[in-house]
Amino acid sequence: MGDIKLIVLNNGLQIMGEIVSTEAADASVYGQGKVLVINPVSVVMVPSKTPGQHQAQIGFGSFLEYVEEYKTGIPLHVTDILTVVTPVPDLLNHYKTLFSGLVLPPGING
Repeated sequence: MGDIKLIVLNNGLQIMGEIVSTEAADASVYGQGKVLVINPVSVVMVPSKTPGQHQAQIGFGSFLEYVEEYKTGIPLHVTDILTVVTPVPDLLNHYKTLFSGLVLPPGING
């Protein structure tokens, strides 16, 4: 698995996925006109299921999972991207379990 990032779009949507440039492999992802996102998921706030607990949790929702480019890379225009950041290890591990099937304990960055 490559460079997994959390991408925040200008409209507030948060996407997590493996990013690669549409240009040459050694080109900077942030300096190009488009970014390809492989296996993207939307990051959403989920209300707690525990009665009396009001703290929201983070969950993943599908993001264009029904298109052919889902596994090869969905192009995003750089002008639509607000920021690209590195997710915390627990969020990164949760993402990796979706696509690798390997379950990592909390605090382990695989």
